Amino acid sequence: MRFALVAGEASGDFLGGALIKALRAKFPDATFYGIAGPQMIAAGCDAIDTIDSLSVMGIGEILRDLPRLLKLRSRTAKRFAADRPAVWRARFRVSAVFPSPERGRRPQSPKRKTRRTAHRPVAALQRPA
Repeated sequence: MRFALVAGEASGDFLGGALIKALRAKFPDATFYGIAGPQMIAAGCDAIDTIDSLSVMGIGEILRDLPRLLKLRSRTAKRFAADRPAVWRARFRVSAVFPSPERGRRPQSPKRKTRRTAHRPVAALQRPA
């Protein structure tokens, strides 16, 4: 079974490393690949590229690195589409960066649901006895 993972920053790397370890316990023959950080690589992820390649700050750096980032996005999306992993998971705003491999276009962001109970007192939320 193949798992494709993308970590966009350090917390994604931390969670991805823990996820790989947990999945490897259930699926010992599984392979993991994607954009990974040091913890994911140590857990056994084959890195297409590292999270350092996604680290940009400021409009100048973004504009300077945009061609490279677009090539990375294209290369990663093509790899995911060709390999057809059983599962793919990204830990950052996927819809803004990577197209959905199964549809060839960006996934739609879920609509944000508002909580109507947010401003009600606690007593109003409890069931009557």
